[in-house]
Amino acid sequence: MQLSILWLFISLLLPTGDELTPEQIATDYFFENIFEQDLSDYRVIEFNALTEQNGYFGIVVNCNSIRTLFKELEEATPGTSVTVDASKCPVRVKKIRDNSNRIKIEVKSRKDLSERTFVYITAYRRLRFVNHYILTLSQEGTEVLDVCRVSEII
Repeated sequence: MQLSILWLFISLLLPTGDELTPEQIATDYFFENIFEQDLSDYRVIEFNALTEQNGYFGIVVNCNSIRTLFKELEEATPGTSVTVDASKCPVRVKKIRDNSNRIKIEVKSRKDLSERTFVYITAYRRLRFVNHYILTLSQEGTEVLDVCRVSEII
């Protein structure tokens, strides 16, 4: 009896693995909201399911809402690499290939500041353009508060 009570107590305290990471919440938001607005012409994308740890947040100097946090974001330690899925993507998803001319979407990295979490996502097409998206999430990383989009022609 005591052993089963102890087991129940421990199982309630341990994470279940069902919690969504801030990177996954940002990815879902990207596909449910941003993709339809900015990239709706595409029928197939390439997606990297493993996030990077080295995404450079320097592009924030072009984002009015978070420009003042540039130094803090630059000095913040990026989150660890995690796996995200593109299950909310409204089009077909393939693995990224170097020689492909399809649009590629990557979740670069995540940085936590004391009051907010930032996730950096890029959408690019070789020799055409790069769209940089920095999604600002709540401190808990459960809600998208703001999106900054910066585009470049390459």
